[in-house]
Amino acid sequence: SFYILFSLMFFPMSYIYIRLLTVDKAFSYKKYSLYFLVPFLIFILYVIGVLLMTEEEHMDFIFDTIIYNRPVSNIFMYQKIIHIIYKIVFFSQAIVFICLSFLLIKKNKINTQNYYANTDNNLRNKILRINITLSITIILGVIFSITDRKAFLDDKNWPIITNIIFAVLIFEVGRLGYSLNSTLVIINENEEETNSKKIKLTLEQQKDLIHKIELLFENDKIFLNKDLNIWELSKLVGTNRTYISSIINAEYNKNFSLFVNSYRIRHVQMLVKKNPIIGNLTLANSSGFGSVVSMQRAFYLTEGITLKEFREKISSFVEKSDTEKF
Repeated sequence: SFYILFSLMFFPMSYIYIRLLTVDKAFSYKKYSLYFLVPFLIFILYVIGVLLMTEEEHMDFIFDTIIYNRPVSNIFMYQKIIHIIYKIVFFSQAIVFICLSFLLIKKNKINTQNYYANTDNNLRNKILRINITLSITIILGVIFSITDRKAFLDDKNWPIITNIIFAVLIFEVGRLGYSLNSTLVIINENEEETNSKKIKLTLEQQKDLIHKIELLFENDKIFLNKDLNIWELSKLVGTNRTYISSIINAEYNKNFSLFVNSYRIRHVQMLVKKNPIIGNLTLANSSGFGSVVSMQRAFYLTEGITLKEFREKISSFVEKSDTEKF
């Protein structure tokens, strides 16, 4: 009975785990309890059937109906119907919650790019790996479920093997979750969104904000701060992040991450031109990037060539200039 409950709770709990890693601030019993209504309902219906059976009848039901799929009647028929519903719900939950989890990861990626300058793919990849691990767990669960039940009885080691596999997968999910730093992106800021819709900026106000933003980036070089996010820029400009985001999107046709990285890439190019042999790590740290990988990725997205290819162009240009001097 408890096996049915826990197996049906696995997928909602996995989805909640992904939500807590991406969009939700804290666990909420009131909010999440809805995900467990169906598992508890099926559990209660199954327990009712178990209570109406003797212990011997229950064992007969497991072996004759579940394992060997023999014809049944009366209370056995009731219990068999509940067990079929359990299977349908189990596989339906697997598909629905995994799809919802992938959509959350995609949504988290979009919002991260709109709000943060350094969007470390390593964090999102870990969340994605969690979801893939959960997906593998589901696939194996389906395989084990449709495997001939008699094989479980004939080979006493088979249940041990399956339990070890699931234990390793669940451990990997927990390990990846623990290794994640803060990946939370505040998506729902209803009050700020509402106020922004009520008060629209005039053309002069928009130009004034654009001017302030450009001064901060070109004169103060705030893009060199690797922890820069849209909320910090909003405070410096004196407005909210909704206005900043919409103005950057409208004026520069870029999200916040691409906008900030465009300044960082220019800074990278300037440093390489001054010193063609400057190290990548020094270059990344001096230009506001969180890592060498994120710098290389941003450079290619912005310029259409790799940083290595840009270095080679600068080196060949310098060599050509030195040759012409002589």
